Amino acid sequence: MSGYGPPSVLTPVGRDIPHPPEGELVVKNAVIGVNRSDCMIRAGAWPQGGGFPYVPGLEACGTVERVGRGVKRFRPGDRVITMMQRLGGIHGTRAGGYQEYVSIEESAASRVPDGISLEAIGELGLPAVTALAGIDLLNVGGLARVLVHAGTSAVGQLAIQLARAAGAEVIATGTRADKAQAVRDLGAAFISTKTEGWWEEVGRVDRVFDLVGGPLFARTVSLLEPGGRLVFVGGMAGGDVAFSGWDLMRPVTITGYSSESLTRVAVDGYLSRLAAAHAAGQLAVRQLTRFPLAEAAQAHARMEGGWITGRTVLVPGR
Repeated sequence: MSGYGPPSVLTPVGRDIPHPPEGELVVKNAVIGVNRSDCMIRAGAWPQGGGFPYVPGLEACGTVERVGRGVKRFRPGDRVITMMQRLGGIHGTRAGGYQEYVSIEESAASRVPDGISLEAIGELGLPAVTALAGIDLLNVGGLARVLVHAGTSAVGQLAIQLARAAGAEVIATGTRADKAQAVRDLGAAFISTKTEGWWEEVGRVDRVFDLVGGPLFARTVSLLEPGGRLVFVGGMAGGDVAFSGWDLMRPVTITGYSSESLTRVAVDGYLSRLAAAHAAGQLAVRQLTRFPLAEAAQAHARMEGGWITGRTVLVPGR
């Protein structure tokens, strides 16, 4: 893309396979995650710092094709994944993951654990890491009632599964009743926030995984039981939030998580846990929409139009 704008600013172009500089790897992508953040950056709502032309994509997952001088941890054929860490985001200093071949720093590459396919780990990707980090902050224990806002999203569906695996009862919200079955199939109740008095239907909760923010926030905080905890993970309805100070006197805890803080060491730890949860049947991408890489604009348009439930990925070579 040569500037901000609607999905149509995303244009496929041909480039030579890069030669990795010292300390870098060239990765042949197998699956490329599409995240809501990509859409926000493309539209200019979250300006990026890498200049134009700009290639989006916070993730890359594939097989090492070439290694630069000085690379010690990897060799061609190794399976790797990277996410965030200056790749195609608001702090991106290099072209992002929407490429067949992407060059990344060795220090930002994590080895894909044995026992899980490239496709499976790439499909889980950043949404699964975000869900796991948020659930960790909530300290979900057995018998807790957990509210997951935007439960039909990729992150929301994975957070539901992780909370259920921890023994919690989960209530998920959304705005479209036609997507309700997606969360019911995961063992969660579904409540539409478009319904008048939705908060009364939810009732009191012990934990909140909030991907929405905006005007729902104050009512959501008021639902927390004394000792309850809310983690703010995304602002689909906006980052300007409010709540009553009286709620803090019950007391409740409000915190947040951003994947901008990810490091390779943190990603390594999350990948091991995600692979184990996947192997145990506790975590999977249940709803997946694939687009050819050249149709990235269509992927963005469908995502922004609310037509997609769950995870969206781009597939090179299609």
